[in-house]
Amino acid sequence: MSDSGPEKEIRRRIARDGRITFEAFMRLALYHSDGGYYSTPAPFGESGDYYTGPAVHPAFGACIANQLHRMWELLDRPSPFHAVELGAGAGILSRDVFVYAANLPDDFQMAVRYITLDRYKGPAGP
Repeated sequence: MSDSGPEKEIRRRIARDGRITFEAFMRLALYHSDGGYYSTPAPFGESGDYYTGPAVHPAFGACIANQLHRMWELLDRPSPFHAVELGAGAGILSRDVFVYAANLPDDFQMAVRYITLDRYKGPAGP
């Protein structure tokens, strides 16, 4: 049995309530301030557990930029055109999207409002 903060809290809530939802379990396991997966230093990259696609190569950002441009055209070129990235981490994907978008039409670049969201508050990724 571990003495980690998330495990203690999960056990405490189960003892108190009889059961917890999967959402509550995952929120505690991932984001608990004392030992949750994303509260530990650098869970990704060379010293972490995994790499994300954008950290390996900027091609994924180029693909996303192209797809956003295509969607913008299919939607009759709205302005503003909102794109939301969930789990943005260190912002590598958004950087790559904007670098590639510089090759796309100016009116598309002016219309895009790229919003990044992430609950992770740890050190920036690679």
